[in-house]
Parts: sequence; structure tokens; C-alpha cells
Amino acid sequence: MFRFLFFALMLFHGLIHLMGFRNAYNYENMTVFSREISRPAGIFWLITAIMLIVSAWLFFLRKASWVI
Repeated sequence: MFRFLFFALMLFHGLIHLMGFRNAYNYENMTVFSREISRPAGIFWLITAIMLIVSAWLFFLRKASWVI
């Protein structure tokens, strides 16, 4: 139960970071963010999203490398 909840929270957090990337590159006009996100910062949002989603998947598969 807690494993699924942790997986869902990490996955959801990664998807939230994808919203930051989309806002930086003007793929969608989002009013959620109070400040503009620059394009270089958008790359960091994308990298963070990928790391969180991959970590969530590795955690769900019970791989020890999810911590990295």
C-alpha cells in the first residue's frame, strides 16, 4: 500500500515538473505559475521531471538503483 502511494507521489511530482518545462517553452499558456520560467531553467525542470519519473518507475519495480 505504502509502496504504491510513494510511487504515485513521485510520479505526480515528476508530472508537475513537466508543467514547468512546458511553461518555459510556451507549449501551453499556464496561469499556475506566478513568475516566468526562462528557457535554461526549463531544461532543468525537464531533467528533474525525467529523474523523478525514472526513479518512481525503478522504485515500483523494486530496483535498488532508484535511490540514485
